[in-house]
Formats: sequence, C-alpha cells, structure tokens
Amino acid sequence: MQEDPELYQQFMNNPATIPYKNGESYHDVQQRIVPAFKKLAEENLGRMITVVAHNVVNRTLLANLLDLDLKYAKDLKQNNACVNVLKYSEGKLKVVTMNGVFHLGEV
Repeated sequence: MQEDPELYQQFMNNPATIPYKNGESYHDVQQRIVPAFKKLAEENLGRMITVVAHNVVNRTLLANLLDLDLKYAKDLKQNNACVNVLKYSEGKLKVVTMNGVFHLGEV
C-alpha cells in the first residue's frame, strides 16, 4: 500500500485480474486451487479430511462454489482460524458452513 499506492488501489478495486505485487491475481489462484480441491475430494470419497489454507485460497474457492464474481471474493469474511465445511457429492463441492468460528469460544 505504501510502496505502490496505485497498484494497491487497482488490486483493491479488482483482485480478480490485478495481481498482488510480484504475485498472483485471484483468478490465477482460483485456476490452481479449484482443480486441486476437487481432486482431493475425489481421492478421499467417504472420508473427512482437513485442509489448512490462506485467506486468498479460501476466498477464491468459496467464490467459485458460491458462483460469486471473483471481483468480490475479497469481501468474503474469513476470520483467522475459521472453519469452512465443504461437502463433495455427485461430482460437486458444496458449501455447508462458511467462516465458522464456533470452536474459538470467546478468544
């Protein structure tokens, strides 16, 4: 934000196509992670698995699953240590719980 305020503002206006400085756009991230999550789900049918991921990974995956324009993915609330529960059925990942913080108590 301080080093390149113009690029920062462009990213904030549309992270779908404008990448982090020296990084990826949300679109780039989504293109990598959506197939990876689907593969994980397919390889673990009938099992419960845990994936720990960063905010951008969470937001871009959730935007895809919720059919949300990627431009708005940065607005999806993802607290630190939140839980997103997904279910894989009939060849499709579905959101069951998003940004759950029930396990944190009053921390």
